[in-house]
Amino acid sequence: MAVLQDLQDYLEYMEVVGFENLVLDESPFAALLAEYRQAAAPSPRPSAVPPPARHAAPPPPLPAAERKQAKSEKPARPKAAANLMSIMNMVQGPLLEKEDNRAKAAAIQGEDKIDCLRKTYQTFHQCQACALGTTRTHFVFGEGNPDADLLFIGEGPGFDEDRTGRPFVGKAGQLLDRIIEAMGYRRDKVFIANIVKCRPPNNRKPLPDEVAACSPILEKQIEYVNPKVIVALGATPFSWLKGANMSITRHRGQFFNWRDYMVMPTFHPAYILRNPVAKRDVWEDMQKVMAKLK
Repeated sequence: MAVLQDLQDYLEYMEVVGFENLVLDESPFAALLAEYRQAAAPSPRPSAVPPPARHAAPPPPLPAAERKQAKSEKPARPKAAANLMSIMNMVQGPLLEKEDNRAKAAAIQGEDKIDCLRKTYQTFHQCQACALGTTRTHFVFGEGNPDADLLFIGEGPGFDEDRTGRPFVGKAGQLLDRIIEAMGYRRDKVFIANIVKCRPPNNRKPLPDEVAACSPILEKQIEYVNPKVIVALGATPFSWLKGANMSITRHRGQFFNWRDYMVMPTFHPAYILRNPVAKRDVWEDMQKVMAKLK
């Protein structure tokens, strides 16, 4: 019954990416499952037949032509069970279709950076390149000054961001606003974006395929804004820019280069809310950023 396990594993993955309370009997695989169970079920045992009388005459032999035909005919084999890939092919749809976001991003052209950003949003705001596209309320593109010297990158939208379509508007966003103001800027004078543009269920960390789907969008945003300094808020954007999973605690406060941009990794505002003592560390990091922007 390996196919049943494959089906169960697939449904468990669907629950990870946001679908809840999925069961096999209510899934799109119900008809296939019933067919498989029927094919895999053992043949019923023949009912008991009383033995022939001790002196009963044997049945007459079949004619030669019928014996030859019976010998050549083979019993029908049950239909082979479909594997997981064939099951997925049967339910092709937006959830399983892979969009080439990198090719789409490369094809975007505009008259200026504002036009390019607008066309980037228009190209991707209905993106279905990963499962997050099926669970989001709003696609959270990002916002700010297209000519900003300072660009902040977070991990992904939370509940409030998914509801409003704007980045960093919850409690963590309110704290980020205060940090920006303390640096001598206003929110509308910087640019704010996230690694992924749709909220992961239960605010979990984005999966690798989700990050890969959104990466071309963020790369274009950085290219068009062309900031002097990028601030990576937390481990996820830091690891994405650095190209490896690295400790934000160990490396925060240390500039590094990503392509032609200076990047400052620091703690995410949500981390500061949970650990207020980290506020001092973040402010030290922002002072270094301010010195680079003078």
